[in-house]
Amino acid sequence: MDDEAFDAITYIPKKDILFAGFSVFHVASTDIDFKCIYRYKVGTEGSQEIVAEFSSADVENKMCDIMLDQEIHVVANKPITIMVRFQAGDEYFCSTLLGYGGENYASIAENEEREMFDIKESADCSKGETDLRFGQIPRIFYFKG
Repeated sequence: MDDEAFDAITYIPKKDILFAGFSVFHVASTDIDFKCIYRYKVGTEGSQEIVAEFSSADVENKMCDIMLDQEIHVVANKPITIMVRFQAGDEYFCSTLLGYGGENYASIAENEEREMFDIKESADCSKGETDLRFGQIPRIFYFKG
């Protein structure tokens, strides 16, 4: 895989929502600054690549929050795909805190969140190793529409 490869997952809301952001697990070494490079799609409309920079002070409960500049109205059954990759220093393939066998969306989501979304694997995953059990994107922030 190259430096441009993304982990990706798709959330499909069962009701209309306002998509406000998401959280990611941080890199395994918590004493270093790192970047999360991300994109998202709502239906077929996608964002440009965006870079969020974090320090160890930004990590809370093993996660860092990424909030959108403004909420996006998403109608029921319209997929939201989130794609992420990380960089720590010059290293693009820095180890992340959790993955297969770690925590995943189903195990940390509140009951209401589990009932609000279907979670699907995404064709936008270009790393070739990730599926919906992977723990990079554990929660999505939303408001009921």
